[in-house]
Amino acid sequence: MYRSHHDSCLWRCLSPFFFLAAGPLAITQDDIEYLLELWRNRCGVTGDRLGVVLCLARWDEQRPGTCDNLVLVSANFLKRFDQVDGKEQIPVTIQQRIQERMAQCRLD
Repeated sequence: MYRSHHDSCLWRCLSPFFFLAAGPLAITQDDIEYLLELWRNRCGVTGDRLGVVLCLARWDEQRPGTCDNLVLVSANFLKRFDQVDGKEQIPVTIQQRIQERMAQCRLD
């Protein structure tokens, strides 16, 4: 199956980090395309779009890697997120925006 460069960058970012605690990602290629549209191909935290590698990261590590728990972030931010205080370093207004956007994916 052919994957674009953009897709291969995303898949490369799906490292073993995502298989901790809550099991493997439970998304398909179509879900990834949907998530890219949902996040507008931008880092959900910084808004960066050009010149960055974007990765899907679990917002809540204890929940499964499904569409309503994945945020698109830059690889550089993901490193800081893992090393420092995690979500606590993100301003509350941005956390709220991320949660609102993920809520669009929830099935009622």
